[in-house]
Amino acid sequence: MLARLSLANIRRSLRDYAIYFCTLVIGVAVFYVFNAVSSQAAALPLTAGGSHVAKVLGDALAAISLFVAAVLGLLIVYASRFLMKRRNREFALYLLLGMSKRQVSTILLVETLIIGIGSLGVGLVVGVLLSQLMSGLVASLFDASMGAYRFTVSHDAITKAVRNFAIMYAIVMLLNRRAVARMKLIDLMQSERRSEQVRLKNPVLCVVVFVIGVALLALAYIAVTLEPLAITGAALTIHIIIGIIGTFLVFWSVSGLFLRIVMSMRDVYYRDLNCFTFRQVSSKINTVVFSMTVICIMLFFTICMLSSAFALRNGMYANFRDRCPADFEVRHAPIAMGSEEHVAYDDVVERYARYGFDVRAPLADCVHFHTYSDPSLSFVGGRSAASGMAPEAYGSGGDTEIIRVSDYNALRALFGREQLELGEGEFAIICDFDKGRAFYDRMLKDGSQLEVFGRTLSSRYRQSQDGFVDLSSMRSNAGIVVVPDDAVDEAGASIDRVIGNYAVQDGGQRQGIEEQCRAERDAVEGQMDAEADAGTLQGSYFIRLITKDQIVSESITSGALMTFVCLYIGLVFLVASGAILALRALTDSVDSVSRYETLRKIGVDDRDIDRSLLIQTGLFFLLPLLVACVHAVFGMRFMMAFITLVGVESVFGSIALTVLIILLVYGGYFVATLAGSKRIIEAGVRSA
Repeated sequence: MLARLSLANIRRSLRDYAIYFCTLVIGVAVFYVFNAVSSQAAALPLTAGGSHVAKVLGDALAAISLFVAAVLGLLIVYASRFLMKRRNREFALYLLLGMSKRQVSTILLVETLIIGIGSLGVGLVVGVLLSQLMSGLVASLFDASMGAYRFTVSHDAITKAVRNFAIMYAIVMLLNRRAVARMKLIDLMQSERRSEQVRLKNPVLCVVVFVIGVALLALAYIAVTLEPLAITGAALTIHIIIGIIGTFLVFWSVSGLFLRIVMSMRDVYYRDLNCFTFRQVSSKINTVVFSMTVICIMLFFTICMLSSAFALRNGMYANFRDRCPADFEVRHAPIAMGSEEHVAYDDVVERYARYGFDVRAPLADCVHFHTYSDPSLSFVGGRSAASGMAPEAYGSGGDTEIIRVSDYNALRALFGREQLELGEGEFAIICDFDKGRAFYDRMLKDGSQLEVFGRTLSSRYRQSQDGFVDLSSMRSNAGIVVVPDDAVDEAGASIDRVIGNYAVQDGGQRQGIEEQCRAERDAVEGQMDAEADAGTLQGSYFIRLITKDQIVSESITSGALMTFVCLYIGLVFLVASGAILALRALTDSVDSVSRYETLRKIGVDDRDIDRSLLIQTGLFFLLPLLVACVHAVFGMRFMMAFITLVGVESVFGSIALTVLIILLVYGGYFVATLAGSKRIIEAGVRSA
């Protein structure tokens, strides 16, 4: 009988369970999709490096899933409280008819099981379907072909979803049973008659708290944006805590000031149903200050994580495709042990040949060149727009690399780029790092001359030119000076390089070539270490081997991790924020049925009531989002300091994508909440 009654209750209250059910389905689907990523990657033709990246990604997402499960568990507990409160009068009727609390608990247990199993089943089906779409993103991230795609179901992801869902629901059932045991008939019968009192807080205290909250936020904003690169992890944690405290104080003070400010605007307050509407809004904010703070912080992290992840992923992929136009680079550089010590130049081709290796053997075409260093290099003439000082005030370029124009043009030909033209007595600066370009552009704006190896050269251009030498996954060239061939002194030869393309392009053969190149590099370094120990090696050197496949693999690893981890946590935070606000708003609608009944009795029409509900729900959802957006402005400024280090110059596209996701998920909860509130009030007024 209790089972039949539970089924009847579910059918009758299907709309009441709608948001709860949909939230569970979304949670299960998201949980499955991200835990199935490693299975999706395994179904694609990945290289050995790609398979390793997929495993690392799968392990990272599995670890984060524990945190996600905790968030979803708290969300389910919160949602179950709403459903129980929605049915207080029903539970009171059961007790009046002679049911024991144990029987009521059993009914609730059966209903919870049915809803849980149903949402788990639907969520897994939705997750399996969505995970097939995720295959496209996985293939894009791992640069794999979709030609070998096949429909896959991750049994491991299903097992994890069922296990974690069962644990969460077991906890919910225990809490529900405890709540039923504490029920009192008198409280259940009078629950709908209770009215949330709108207590006006001391305005002076609210203003003081508001000022303190804003001051704390300003302190956190300034600290994280003034010198973001100098902030340690511990300091950042402290600033985040200060920001959270400031956010709570702002919400607490606003909850007390909001109604007083509106009441002082008499033309607004007494227009239509505004007096009722704004008192309802004030009552809602008063009772959810802590929840508003948590939701605001979650939305803030969602905005920053999604925007940064998308920007990094797009920027890194664009950079390694553009900044890695060759297959191979070996760099042989001296290590200066002291500021006065001069380390002689060493030819990397000759060094390899000395130990029986040919560094150019696996390459079809290559460029062998070296750059120069002049400790006396300095800029003269021109002005810095930033300070109005002569450029020599910034110091001179012992660390600035110098390259002959013929070597640079040979490298540009290898890269498939246009040649750089220099006249007699001219120089140019190549740079692709955003902040470096800004500095050089200010310096070259009014013209500048360069003192290098005892010669004075004039700048051919009024700004730095986009360019680079080393293969990289990011825009990391902070400035290299290109000079005529006859302007250099071979005594200043510094770093020797060989950059080229493999003779074969087959994936398997490339992997074998790379393994051979690394083995040769290790052997050369071993021989050099032995000579250094024996005292026969003049100077100290390091050899760095860089390959396109290595850069691609590292870019995929970091890009995939950032994208999936931030998308995973961001979506869960977004769903949790929308669901908590939706359930709280629906609970308030249940409590306010008698108020709307009174409005109907005094002649207020449905259009005014609908408008009041729209304003209430809109402000309720908009307030934490607005504060989160303010936080995100400064949070993204902090993140940009790090994002620009990898050459990302703009995040507007990523922010636009983040806004779209928020509109779909958060906006969807708003629409569903508004519709649910209208239905609850209409049903309550009809039954009254």
